[in-house]
Amino acid sequence: MEIEDINTIKGIIEEKLEPKKYEIKDIEKQIKGFIIFSKEKYKKKEKEKLFKAYKNEKCLKNIYENMQNIPCSRYFYIEEITNDNFYKTRKGILTYIMLNPSYASSNESDPTMNRARKWATMVCNNEENVGFKYFAVINLYSYRHHCPNELKRILSNEEKIPTNYEKEDNISFIKKYLETKISKDFVLAFGNNDFDERTIINLIKSHYSNCQFKTFFHEINEKPYHLLARKKVLNDKKKVTLQNINVDTTREKYIYEIK
Repeated sequence: MEIEDINTIKGIIEEKLEPKKYEIKDIEKQIKGFIIFSKEKYKKKEKEKLFKAYKNEKCLKNIYENMQNIPCSRYFYIEEITNDNFYKTRKGILTYIMLNPSYASSNESDPTMNRARKWATMVCNNEENVGFKYFAVINLYSYRHHCPNELKRILSNEEKIPTNYEKEDNISFIKKYLETKISKDFVLAFGNNDFDERTIINLIKSHYSNCQFKTFFHEINEKPYHLLARKKVLNDKKKVTLQNINVDTTREKYIYEIK
């Protein structure tokens, strides 16, 4: 399905959302796009206990600055790329599959989003080689955090941290996104870590029987790298290139192979 504008995408997705669980915020600073957050609420004592669980200073800073109203989950980010003279000729949505969101918000970007935007415009997508019209982000986990090791500790909930985070909420949203009749290209960019990505990948495969995943860079026997990993992604003509990658989720280890 060809998309006319960001409001059309927003309307298609919004029809499938439960207002009690999800909150949609338009991106500010003259950027066309929107973000879908959770709507969890925390009592004062719950917040205090949650803050004590954070060891990462950057996370703590973001939480304290937004203490009155901070959603701990972000399910979706999408932006129309209009930052140069080629945007009218671009087509399609480049959907990044990442590990988890950090603190990019409706009024502030972050390094990962900046690179996602840049590469979506640089990669070849049509005869004019001018990239995609939109980029979107979904995650293996919707919980917002900067540090993967600490993320795993919090999500394991060994310390009974009151996050109100439910993994099924993220899976439920991704199902709704996949059910929309919008054409999507999926880029694996969750990093070389030991988190479980099979649930989300199998979910996408179940909706798109001929789904061809892509990656910007990948090494033998390793998972696709995170967007901020310092790896060479330019070809000899100094263009950002996407590689098709086969994903075999039936094997226990090393499930990625460049096609």
